[in-house]
Amino acid sequence: MNALELGTDLPEKPIMITFDDGYLDNYTNAYPILKKYGFTATIFIVTGFIGHDPRFMTWDQIREMKENGFVFGSHTVNHKSLTELNTCEVKNELLMSAEEMDKQLGVQEHFLAYPTGTYNLKIAKMVEDCGYRAAFTIKYGDVDEASNYYALERIPIFKGQKTFRSFFFRLNFTKTLQRLGLIRT
Repeated sequence: MNALELGTDLPEKPIMITFDDGYLDNYTNAYPILKKYGFTATIFIVTGFIGHDPRFMTWDQIREMKENGFVFGSHTVNHKSLTELNTCEVKNELLMSAEEMDKQLGVQEHFLAYPTGTYNLKIAKMVEDCGYRAAFTIKYGDVDEASNYYALERIPIFKGQKTFRSFFFRLNFTKTLQRLGLIRT
């Protein structure tokens, strides 16, 4: 965000690794590997699941990762599609998630990944009005100066038979595939 807003320099080949939901395997599998190679990641957590569902991390695990440079953002309280909620419910999901993260991790800047990737302009404005600095979508693409801060692009990895091959092509050929109309932007 500092590079986008202030023109702060980025490394030659910048990449941001993100995970959604806060599953336990982010701690047991991804964390040790990323740490071994000197990487960190941003993990968007569903605060209502943390510490309440054994498939998800605990606040102690999250705090440990935060102390080692990982960043945590909101994936709301209950992971419901925001487009299916009324205005009051959307605000509650956004504000209660931010409040719980502040309580557990200390006051911090807030970033969001839209649950299920669904949002609209009204929701994006609500995210901004609730104090979030930016929000991520599942829209394919690279973030650049033209990106909307409340609809930031990502290049997802989906589990499948050809996971690595599929991700490699999306990572290296997204702009070409977009120009050809083979993937949507």
